Amino acid sequence: MSTDCLVGVLDPDQPDTVRVRYVHFDGAPGYILPALDRIWSSTCSHDTTALVDGLLAHQWSYLGGDVAADTAITFTGEQPVPGIGMASEFDADSQVEVLPMPAAVDRVRWVYLIDPEHATVTVHESGNLDRPPTRHHLTAPGQQASSIEETRPVDLVAAARGAGGTHGRSLADTWAHDALDGARAQAQVTALRVLTADPSVPQAPPGAGPAPELGISAPAELAGVLGSPVWSRLTPTRRSEILDAWRAAAHDAFADRVVEHCRNLLGAAGGAGRDLSHLRPDRLRIGGVGVFAGDWAATPGPSGQMRLPVGFVGVLTGTWNGFAVFTCSRAVAEAIVADQQVQRERHRARLIDLGRGPDDADRDLDEAMATMRFDRDTIVVDETAATGDPDAVTRIGPDPDGRYVVMGGSWTWQAVDPHDCDTIIGDLPAPGAQQRFVELPHTGLRAPHDRLHVTDLQTVAGTPPTSLVTLALDDTPVAEARTSADGAHLSLPSATFSRGDWAAYLTGCRQHGRPASQTQVLDALVTEYQVGQAARQAAADGAVLTRLLDADGTILLLRPVWPAPRDHLARRRLGQRLRLRDPHPRGHLWQWWTGTAWHHLASVTGSRTVADPTGRRPNLGQLLAFLIAGSLYESLDRDQLVRQAADDGIPLDRQMSDDQIRALVRDAHRERGREAGLPVDDLPTLTAADGLELGRIATGGAPTNHPATTDQPTPSDPDQPPTHR
Repeated sequence: MSTDCLVGVLDPDQPDTVRVRYVHFDGAPGYILPALDRIWSSTCSHDTTALVDGLLAHQWSYLGGDVAADTAITFTGEQPVPGIGMASEFDADSQVEVLPMPAAVDRVRWVYLIDPEHATVTVHESGNLDRPPTRHHLTAPGQQASSIEETRPVDLVAAARGAGGTHGRSLADTWAHDALDGARAQAQVTALRVLTADPSVPQAPPGAGPAPELGISAPAELAGVLGSPVWSRLTPTRRSEILDAWRAAAHDAFADRVVEHCRNLLGAAGGAGRDLSHLRPDRLRIGGVGVFAGDWAATPGPSGQMRLPVGFVGVLTGTWNGFAVFTCSRAVAEAIVADQQVQRERHRARLIDLGRGPDDADRDLDEAMATMRFDRDTIVVDETAATGDPDAVTRIGPDPDGRYVVMGGSWTWQAVDPHDCDTIIGDLPAPGAQQRFVELPHTGLRAPHDRLHVTDLQTVAGTPPTSLVTLALDDTPVAEARTSADGAHLSLPSATFSRGDWAAYLTGCRQHGRPASQTQVLDALVTEYQVGQAARQAAADGAVLTRLLDADGTILLLRPVWPAPRDHLARRRLGQRLRLRDPHPRGHLWQWWTGTAWHHLASVTGSRTVADPTGRRPNLGQLLAFLIAGSLYESLDRDQLVRQAADDGIPLDRQMSDDQIRALVRDAHRERGREAGLPVDDLPTLTAADGLELGRIATGGAPTNHPATTDQPTPSDPDQPPTHR
């Protein structure tokens, strides 16, 4: 064996520090402990202090009580030290090392610390720090065996497990060097295969371990731990037990170390055993860190609960058709690209299993799933085969902060519970640190937080007009600003919010995805204040606030609408009316404020399909229903008229008379009739009494009786002579 080690003592003044010398060869317990026994008993005459002094005097190639002055050297510069060992060729330039204990154990596999007072040697093994170290009593050869078996018999299996663990980790390190040190993209694919339990990657060490030989010689993998003398005294059953322990430990250590390598490569973590409740989807809002996965990725777990093999960490920036849109780091984007390749490989394997030939499987695969790759800093997504469109190639570059939106607005990403993920790619924030930015509701400005806001706004006449703005952090005024068409000037009278704090706030602000200037930020904060006040006033008046935006999201018009529309149909009608009533050359979109967010009312630039009434032939029932419904508006009082206006999405003025509101409601009724294809312009407007009479007749009732008429002239007819009986 050529296992290196350190030998020395604990520093008496610093119990966590050791004073050691390096030994390059033959450092395993099976050799080193008998060697120390012989040096202690023969060379040092049972003087443990002399043993320590002799060992710390040199750096060693190896130790051995049989070394003599004429022992042949192996490397130029080595020097025999009789009765102790062969000093290293580097000894002249070395000195006693003083190290913290953890650093010593991390450096080599074995550390031997001698206790001069009790004549013992404590054996520390780097792979088994979770169990107590072995303690060996220095003895003269022939008096008492110096093996671990005789000193602590129960440690034999533990020692075998330790050796197996070390061997498994070594094999895993070799595997990682071969499998993960190549091209980064392919290494990421391999790592994802491992983390998602792909059967094509090794789940156990390449070798099963030592053969189950039960002969007198110890297997090579255990010789350095047990030594042949110990092995020869064991029963066959005991040898089998030790070998089984070795194999199991090697298997587990290999698997754990492989996963560790793969997670390190991908920047991955696991959700098991950690409190990640602050990242649950129901707590996620715009600007917050969450874990995302495709809705296609869930698979049933052992207990039947749906599990996700991998989730990706990102920052939620919006939604698309109810699905999440998020930004992620370059490392996470690379993992998403690698995961797509893994999914493609698995789909191709399924096609082959179904009997498809390799060429057909490749063609079917490209038609079913896009290819993805990195071209320097750009993700290239090729969907030409899937869509039949030769131009269906998407290039996704990083934003100014170096982050990616990977197929947001195209793939059906969902925010998921991190505890449902077997592997999570990306850095998980600590509780309280998950909100990376907030999106101000009325301007869309992305800011580091929403604690800074305008509390007062005064306008000073002049050319150009100037606004005096008071800013507060939470409830404490911290700054004053002057804004005008010429720019903005900020003064910071508060010590609680310094110019550095303001600079940090500005650095974190984004407008339309790009860094925002001081003027843009102040203008946005002022707009938030003004629109917020208008929204609160509208709500207090029983109205709803609407706004017209241009194509860039700039507010062109703010309009409170009273009464507030009561349902979706009323809001749709309101949007149509606003589009026609308040045209604007730059108008793009009408929205309404729900109290927490802006929702769509109507697109100004979108086309609107209106039914062609000439292609319809209304029946008698439709005509009667229209006439009767229109007649009823005459009998409605003001409150009923206002409710009807709310249902029809009709904006009103509180100064309007009842007849003015009634006229608008009737106009809306006639507009709906036209859309239904009725000949509205040819139909009369009935009074309430006439409508009721028509409704009674339409439902089978007889006409109301009128005074009987004859062919006798009436007394009022001057052209007829009086009638005589």
